[in-house]
Amino acid sequence: MVLSRGDVNLSTDGRFTEGIKAPKVNHYYNLFHPLDPIAYRVEPLLHANTSDLPAVQLVAADTLKTKSFGQIVELYDAVASPTRQDFVLRRQQREGPIELAYAPFSHSSYWTSQDVVLFTLLQVCRPVADTVRMYMNAGKPFPTLLPRRLTLFTPHKMPRLATTADVRDRTTGGWYPQPIFLGRKHHVYYVANAKDIAVQKKWSIPFTAATTVESSESNALEFRLVPEKTNKMYAMLPPNSSVNATQVFKASSPALRDEWVDAVRRVIVTLGDASSTSSSLATDGLVLPSNLTVDYFGAVKTSLLSYVWGSKWFVLTRTGLDCYDSLPAADKWIQFPFKTVFLAPKHGHVRFVDEVGTAMSVKIADRGTFDAWVKAVQATANADIVVDDSFVQ
Repeated sequence: MVLSRGDVNLSTDGRFTEGIKAPKVNHYYNLFHPLDPIAYRVEPLLHANTSDLPAVQLVAADTLKTKSFGQIVELYDAVASPTRQDFVLRRQQREGPIELAYAPFSHSSYWTSQDVVLFTLLQVCRPVADTVRMYMNAGKPFPTLLPRRLTLFTPHKMPRLATTADVRDRTTGGWYPQPIFLGRKHHVYYVANAKDIAVQKKWSIPFTAATTVESSESNALEFRLVPEKTNKMYAMLPPNSSVNATQVFKASSPALRDEWVDAVRRVIVTLGDASSTSSSLATDGLVLPSNLTVDYFGAVKTSLLSYVWGSKWFVLTRTGLDCYDSLPAADKWIQFPFKTVFLAPKHGHVRFVDEVGTAMSVKIADRGTFDAWVKAVQATANADIVVDDSFVQ
């Protein structure tokens, strides 16, 4: 490490050479086995008067099975200061008389040591623990923590495209069919299974300028929707009425009831505007379970409402009201922001790359669907597009 940095003074007088700089990272640790023939210590190279200071013994993981994370942190704080960098592994019981014979194998012991695994996880997780401790000491509520790239699933988004494609797992390298969505900006979204986002639509009421909505005067939770008499409903009719009957809904609170009434009125007022005729989600190549749909994307408002004898999921769109049997099972999905997109037309491959170089690769088998994605990606503002079949091995 020191030689590669060019900081070492190769004098032979045995004195400590000032000026060797530690790596520019928040924390630097050197773990070694006492029998490893190529192990070395770094503290005497970085700090004066530390050659006689013994390395810190890693705490035995098998003695901490009943300890909490905070207790383990406190234990390491007690045995080593935050400035220590040299940590030594335990000797194995079978060592001793055959230490020399065991020496060549000690170099691989790092990958099998539970002590090393515990120490590594401790350092990876410790920043989160420090943040939690800060909130606890300040008496503040904990922030919501989501895994990286996992974001809340919302039907109010309106993606441009939805397709079932083979997505490459960055851990295993395998390809797995998953529903993927191209967002309006520089994002791709996907979930593990189509059944997590697909729902069954029961019926729809398209709005016209003559459609009316009103709050109930006798019940603070109810509101009524009156379709135009000449209007025709899509799919199944509501189970309690004729085509032009008044539909009665009940919200869970007066505030939610008022939100629905205001939202429906705004939609009726804007019927015919450009905003109410915006493009819908293109679902070419999207494989869904039978009789299920994702028509709810781009919703103006959604919630569960009591209707007739049960509770249904209602979606207010820019042109009407849709009733679904239930809400989607997914409450989160994976979001991947991209800066550059590599396209391989011969192979049907698309590789999305973010600003730090992390890649997401997908395969779209159908040529027409692939071409639709190419066209949509090329229309994405400020995205770098590279057409090159050579990146597919």
